[in-house]
Amino acid sequence: MKNNNSVDHIFRRPNIQHLARLFRAQDQLEFQDLSLAEVYPRFSTLMAFKYAQFNLEVTGRWTPGAAQSQLEVVKWRRLATEPGLREAQYLLGRAHDLGEGVALDKTEAAKWYSLAARQNLPEAQNALGVLLQNGQGVERNMTHATQQFRQAAEQGHPIAQHNLGVAYDHGFGVEKDSSKAAQWYRLAAERGLSFAQYNLAIAYANGEGVAKDPAEAVKWSRLAAVQGHTRAQFQLAQAYDNGAGVPQDSVAAVRWYRLAAERNHVGAQFNLAVALNNGDGVNQDFPAAAHWFRRAAQKGHLAAQLNLALANLNGEGVTKNLAEAAKWFRKAATQGQPQAQYCLARAYQKGEGVPQDQAEAIKWHRLAAGQGFREAIFQLGLAYLLGRGVARENSEALKWFQLAASVGHRSAQRRLNWSAQARHKA
Repeated sequence: MKNNNSVDHIFRRPNIQHLARLFRAQDQLEFQDLSLAEVYPRFSTLMAFKYAQFNLEVTGRWTPGAAQSQLEVVKWRRLATEPGLREAQYLLGRAHDLGEGVALDKTEAAKWYSLAARQNLPEAQNALGVLLQNGQGVERNMTHATQQFRQAAEQGHPIAQHNLGVAYDHGFGVEKDSSKAAQWYRLAAERGLSFAQYNLAIAYANGEGVAKDPAEAVKWSRLAAVQGHTRAQFQLAQAYDNGAGVPQDSVAAVRWYRLAAERNHVGAQFNLAVALNNGDGVNQDFPAAAHWFRRAAQKGHLAAQLNLALANLNGEGVTKNLAEAAKWFRKAATQGQPQAQYCLARAYQKGEGVPQDQAEAIKWHRLAAGQGFREAIFQLGLAYLLGRGVARENSEALKWFQLAASVGHRSAQRRLNWSAQARHKA
């Protein structure tokens, strides 16, 4: 059965003779003396290559389209060796790189990319640069990778321009230079490459390599965001949320947070949950807030885990479930979140969702207190005053009450005042 994605299918045989004549007329290679049967494979290979270039311009992704066909790979292999058609060499390398129509083999991919790169094909130079950068199929060599990116970038290849910008941004194979990074990002961004637009937006937002300009950051974030770039959508949402480079607009912020959240951006999921929980820019909706807190919490977002635990503790947007609350408090607490440590301590203290265990409560109160969480500091004072989980010791209780009072805990301050008044009367 014919592969419906192949170039042979797109350009059906009734049109081939005319197309082959046009191809010969372009005089891209020495084809004047070749027969139609010899011209056609070269023509269809170049059309596969042009199709990939078209996809790059439209989607920002380089997809040859016909690489999954074993027959296409056989044809490219023949053309890649004699007479060394660089586009065929590239497509053959790409097939091995992706494992389409042939076994995945990064070493073989590097070999064919290298041959095409030597013939100055920018797509091959960029692809070879990626392999060199990652040490796939070749020894990792950041300097050589950056050289390949530069050769392709100087020919106007937008992804290579972006990659060269990244190299300057992080000092990969070149001396770190934020100004040059921004210059290369701009060239790729002006060609419509969404990840270059996003990186240029970040440069303007932070004043890295360019003068800080929140409005310009919003401009480039928006261009990337409308193309579906998730981090740009989140960046644009934050700009609306904070009124940075654009008038503050909570409704617009929620709209962009939602788009990024639906594409699994964890920060956007949390911020959308907060907006839904507070009714900020959207109608208050506790069940929807709990849904997005859960989505973010499952990815390890600390604040989302804490908020999901509190939702289960208080029955906001979900059925009250103390065991579920304790589970999420523990997940956040073990990662060092002080309020979660305090809440887990209280759960052990009261036996809510976990077996009552005063010693375990003391353990988590100490961890939270060590981070300055004043409720935990006060609870340690009470524990020593009452002998709860520790030996009763008034001097130790007084120490913790004084520390709690010093960080503004009102009950600790009142307790110390009462003690002082009692001593004065005595």
